Amino acid sequence: MPCLTSGTFITTLRGEKPVEQLVPGDRVVTRDDGLQTVRSVRRRDFDYGQLASAPHMQPVLVTVGAVSRGLPERELLVSPSLRILTQTAGRDHLVAASEMTDGHAIRSCSVLGVRYVHVGFDRDEVILANGIWLEAFQLADRQGDVPPSAQTEEYLALFAPGQDSETVVARQDWI
Repeated sequence: MPCLTSGTFITTLRGEKPVEQLVPGDRVVTRDDGLQTVRSVRRRDFDYGQLASAPHMQPVLVTVGAVSRGLPERELLVSPSLRILTQTAGRDHLVAASEMTDGHAIRSCSVLGVRYVHVGFDRDEVILANGIWLEAFQLADRQGDVPPSAQTEEYLALFAPGQDSETVVARQDWI
């Protein structure tokens, strides 16, 4: 799942918009499928105590220029399993933020609290956030026979039934 945090700017049909202001029906720029409609937005807040008891949920800080020259354009905090599009030897790869940590430009960081925001589409998409391409993981795309991934496990930890989260889902007649 990508979970972005409040303050991350997503490129939409109408320009950049803070992820926390996205709503179902917004049209977001994707790398491979053009403009796609946001179908759901899920949010979950973690306070200091919750993060201290679940250190694997601490966000990863990606500083300006950490992915490539000048990118991202602004610092951003992401969930550890969010995958960032990188290039190696001319080939594209999606790499989890936690696997990119170098202790300096990309690093896990302790925060007093964080709001994780998951943006849902009809399928997996790669979206533009703060000038870099990030995966918008969709749990519904996963088949029952596929072993759980880090993204699936993180998503379920954040948004499993009984968790204190908020979900906004598009009604079909709104779109």
